[in-house]
Amino acid sequence: MANFKSNASVILSQKVPACRNCDYCLWHEKFSDIALHCDGLIEASLIEPIVGVQEEWVQLFQFEAVEQLNIFLRKADLRSVLSACEEEFGAKIQQQVIVNTKQMTVPATIVVFERVKPDRIRGYKKWLGKIGEAAESHPGFLGRELLKPIKGLQDDWVIIIRFDSEENLNLWLSSPIHKVLMEEAESFLERVQYKKIGRGFEDWLAHARGIKNSALPPQWKMAMLIILALYPIIMLISIWILPLMENWKSAMSLFVSSLISVSVLTWVAMPIVTRVFSFWLSGGEEVKTKTTIIGASIVVLLYLMAILLFVSL
Repeated sequence: MANFKSNASVILSQKVPACRNCDYCLWHEKFSDIALHCDGLIEASLIEPIVGVQEEWVQLFQFEAVEQLNIFLRKADLRSVLSACEEEFGAKIQQQVIVNTKQMTVPATIVVFERVKPDRIRGYKKWLGKIGEAAESHPGFLGRELLKPIKGLQDDWVIIIRFDSEENLNLWLSSPIHKVLMEEAESFLERVQYKKIGRGFEDWLAHARGIKNSALPPQWKMAMLIILALYPIIMLISIWILPLMENWKSAMSLFVSSLISVSVLTWVAMPIVTRVFSFWLSGGEEVKTKTTIIGASIVVLLYLMAILLFVSL
């Protein structure tokens, strides 16, 4: 039985005519608005089609626990939006759930869903070892996760492969060894589906709505939130860390302090800040002016509070 405290994700995919791409981005906002009102949301992403790899648009919603994902999937307004979206584009939305995943915010990730013939499981497991070794030896490989089928939740074997860049991921997918191994797997696989979840360092604010880069919130909002998160980190480093390195060369101490500040900013501060200010980053048109004023005012007030706090230390 699945651990209901484990991370769980749902991947929604749909084929959309190329002339309707902008329309689909607006529909993704409707899905994301529903997800943002659910507890435990970790990730919301929109991935456009990739020539030669995936024909569909893909939406990823990841939650802290299976029970929270199930609440999202059972919401009446989600079912209503799913039906309306299918009617709008005349194409069925495929839904795939994966359980026990790590957070998929890394530079480039490919999720492979494989339906294995029941009588070929043993051969499939041996093949997994071969393709795993080949991927690990490929430039830019970061890690691999294998998720076995879970009755009632996840029908396919799921392989999540992470690379340090889009370029290295694409090189792996197009490499001769990958093609040879995928041809070898045809005898024991009923089907294979690829879903690309690639994103990089620049997408901090995708936590707010998960939309693609060109549609992210305005740069001034990004700058304000980055300053809000970065200022306390820099001040704390200057108070607690830099005195420990006072005898170091400035080049080395600056490098270490930069390493600490960027790491904390990326993996701790920005995910928290973007979640807290999701209302500001993703308000609908009817509340756009109101949320802009409220959000900016709160950020400025927090600036002043932080300055007063560190001045008093």
